[in-house]
Amino acid sequence: MHSLAVSVIIPALNAEQHLKTCLAALRRQSLPFDQFEIIVVDNGSTDNTCQVATSFSATLLVHPGIRVGALRNRGAVVAKGAVLAFLDSDCIPEPNWLERGLESLAQLPSITGAPYETPPDANWLQRAWFSQRKAGRRESELINSGNLFVPKAIFHTIGGFDETLQSGEDAEFCLRAKQHTSVVIDDRIRVVHLGNPNTLGEFCRRELWYGLGALGSAKLNLADKPLIGTLLFLLFTLMQCVGILSFFLGASHSLLLISTLLVIGLVVLTVFYRGLQYQNWQHALPLALLYYLYYASRSLALVYALREKHYYHRT
Repeated sequence: MHSLAVSVIIPALNAEQHLKTCLAALRRQSLPFDQFEIIVVDNGSTDNTCQVATSFSATLLVHPGIRVGALRNRGAVVAKGAVLAFLDSDCIPEPNWLERGLESLAQLPSITGAPYETPPDANWLQRAWFSQRKAGRRESELINSGNLFVPKAIFHTIGGFDETLQSGEDAEFCLRAKQHTSVVIDDRIRVVHLGNPNTLGEFCRRELWYGLGALGSAKLNLADKPLIGTLLFLLFTLMQCVGILSFFLGASHSLLLISTLLVIGLVVLTVFYRGLQYQNWQHALPLALLYYLYYASRSLALVYALREKHYYHRT
């Protein structure tokens, strides 16, 4: 029996809704089925996730109560493929997904993948937020772990995902990876993400969740632009609060005015920077709203993360 080319690793928790579609798409891959395996790592689902996985002949591992980075690591431990392909349960890979991933690695041994594609019925929020992308093949700082190809030897050299992080484990992983190899986005490697936020509330909850892992990346990159922007937003917002209090106490309103202008300026500067970066101004107005909510959510997450670290340090 020849060795497998790829091990597809899918973490899952109560993922019955989308997992069946995800696994069916893997069954339609142009890469012959005897050249890859599917490993579903369940986090203690209470729905039919495990039954769906076994119905598609996937290798099923059950590890309840651990974080998503640890789930991916558990899959990597038993993987037989020379390449690890990480996929999320709510992502639908295109038929040539595995072949494109292997072709990209053959072109340059590295870590590769691409940002998620939006579904055809994407709403205004999804179209605006995910319009921020470039085309082609290029070096990058981050590839989402829901569409990520890593040679197994490189994965073990890097040490896998940080299992202590609640979120942002992919960003931290890629930062460590760049110390050993290239991180290359190749937009031919396409998956459609079905789990994008549909409402502003869902968007805020997602960014709040992602923000909880920001400190993990900050240990490796203090010049992280999103973190710097979040810290500035938090400072300006605190200034606004002091300004509002001063205003109602009858003091000067100048601090409130200045801090409000600083918040607006930060959001406008972010949208302008991203517009220059991606040469896409079509969604500038909705992006202004989304970046305000992004910074607000990330600020709350940062405060919470710092508070929890302080608490555990004291106890």
